[in-house]
Amino acid sequence: MLHAFEFDLRLRRLDERVGKDIMTVEVTEVIDGDTFEADGWKAIAVEVEHGYVRPSLGFVFDDGKAKIMVSGDTTGCDAVREASRGVDLLVHELMRDSEAGDPHDDKLAAVPELRRRIIESHTCPHQLGPLARDADVPRLALTHLSAATDAAWVRENLARDYRGEIIMGEDLTTISV
Repeated sequence: MLHAFEFDLRLRRLDERVGKDIMTVEVTEVIDGDTFEADGWKAIAVEVEHGYVRPSLGFVFDDGKAKIMVSGDTTGCDAVREASRGVDLLVHELMRDSEAGDPHDDKLAAVPELRRRIIESHTCPHQLGPLARDADVPRLALTHLSAATDAAWVRENLARDYRGEIIMGEDLTTISV
């Protein structure tokens, strides 16, 4: 990333303004099942299905008192269902969030392959409701929502299968667990 934005970083003289340390990037490669511990939390990487984007990971966070699953971008897959069993909160993406079912309206009509890939790489309410129900998730926070999200339609469709609390994520949403 630093190489890709090298010209822009140099142009803005970012290292001079914020210090060279901010420009130091440490990368740790992560695969399914890797576990990390810090600040009283344990994180476990879970490989999820994100269509043609591989690998793609979600994470389970556990501090012994609260347990949270964060799906990342994914379809409603078995890996998320299994990793979500016993969590206090599932934070899950939801892309198809209106009755039309297409988050991009007609913008991608001219590129049907890309449109298909995007739709097949994300989750819609009719997939997420049964997943959250089967994993017995008490609270579900939705992310990856478009600005045009029809919250009433989403809630109505999730409620066909899921009876827990539904939180529509917005920038800066805070959730206590």
